[in-house]
Amino acid sequence: MKDTDTVTLTSYATALANAGQNERAFGLFERSLALKDTDTVTLNSYATALANAGENERAFALFERSLDVTPDNKITLLQFGLFLETQGRYEEAIGYLESIPLSESDRRQAGFVCLNLGRLYYRDNQRRQAEEWFKRAVAYSDDAIASKLNAARHILVSNPYSKEAVALLAEIIQEMPDHGPARQMLRLNLGLKEQYERFGADDPAEYQERELLNRAIYHKIANEIGLFKGLVHRLAKRSESQSLAGLIEQIEFINEEIGKRRNAIRAEEGMTPADPGYEQVLETISATAQDISDFVNNEIAILERRVRRLLKGDGDSAPKDEFQRLLEQIEFTQGALDDLETVNEAIRPRMEAFPVRNLFDNWAQNPEIDDAATAVRVTVKLDNPDAIFSGDQQKIKAILKELVGNAIRHNPGQKLVRILLMARDVENLSDYVLPGKRIPGQRKYLNIIYMDDGKGIPEDKKEWVFQPLKTTAREGGGLGLFILRKTVRAMRGYILERGRPEGGARFEIYLPYGAEK
Repeated sequence: MKDTDTVTLTSYATALANAGQNERAFGLFERSLALKDTDTVTLNSYATALANAGENERAFALFERSLDVTPDNKITLLQFGLFLETQGRYEEAIGYLESIPLSESDRRQAGFVCLNLGRLYYRDNQRRQAEEWFKRAVAYSDDAIASKLNAARHILVSNPYSKEAVALLAEIIQEMPDHGPARQMLRLNLGLKEQYERFGADDPAEYQERELLNRAIYHKIANEIGLFKGLVHRLAKRSESQSLAGLIEQIEFINEEIGKRRNAIRAEEGMTPADPGYEQVLETISATAQDISDFVNNEIAILERRVRRLLKGDGDSAPKDEFQRLLEQIEFTQGALDDLETVNEAIRPRMEAFPVRNLFDNWAQNPEIDDAATAVRVTVKLDNPDAIFSGDQQKIKAILKELVGNAIRHNPGQKLVRILLMARDVENLSDYVLPGKRIPGQRKYLNIIYMDDGKGIPEDKKEWVFQPLKTTAREGGGLGLFILRKTVRAMRGYILERGRPEGGARFEIYLPYGAEK
């Protein structure tokens, strides 16, 4: 390599920087600038490499040096503007990109500038200007559908579930019904009501089975009590404690009373119209849940007091940490009942900062669940246990518990279901969530993956199962996954099922960092 060849030095330095070898790359950039300190290609490439390495002040200085050399350089104006976007300096970024003379640019470059300006205006909460720039991007493009898809992607990066993005995706589907990426993005970003109307209201015969509503409420509540009962039974096997035997008797009483109340509700006439709409379905679910969940909440409160007394006692043979786990299950159950009663209301996350490992402690410490028909063994694998995430810790824990509970309900006859829970940080959303190249300023996400070796979910049911009262289990209630998606949505995240039929279920959850802001 010639020491006097700035092009070679800069090209090699850029390749090293892209490979993560920053020290060697920066040394070569410096050698290139020593030969010609006014070379804008070197200045821009070096500045970009510094920005990618988090050296923002040095990057800013080099971009300014490059503009001092050639104030109207289109590449410098674009790259500097995109760098400023990553710093949240949207107005300045807009100023630099609007300085690029589109009339002197080729159509592809002009469309790219318009697309980025649309995103910048959107992030700066100037929606009308954003819409105009997105329209100009489409006008410059030789492929209007591709440009609309890109515009939707650029909006969704900063605002999941955006109505503007959904409208663009709907236009694409209208023109090209089989457009795969647009259909996938539309499914993930439709409003809950629109999702129900598109994927849920597909079988009029189901509306005639009013028992569905009763069954949904009953099984959701019974599942929560069942998990608590399973914990107590496991403790009782290891302990001679008479106190635990008393807890089992109380839980059996709760189960019997739930059955009686369920039968009373079942006998009521005219609970729903023959063909209820989305709002009517949710209102009826909430009203039906009220009586049973009020009773269960009262009984759970009594159980909680008894467990706390046992936790403080000295003479009981059961380990104190086991009673602590019972208290945690009680909190889960109370939270699930609260969510059930308010299924037709907004879910408001309680944001707090916590290490990611907290979400999985319960499963790491209690990896096995012994059910009468199906046992579960959970393995936890964390790539980011010490990462600090801000979100609703209890609701995320409840999501994991719901998925594990589903494995028991949906795999009758399978003696053992193996489950893998994983977590990692990802710098950008997967292509099947947000197709295409990485967009500047995209958020970091906490990616939680659930996998099991059960029977899986049929391909044509992957969206259907997230709708209220939809279930693939013989005895399922069809509310758990609906509430789960609603909860993830409230945290501005995504959930989707990507397992293979007969190859097990696989749920992927993406929750954005910085949602507390």
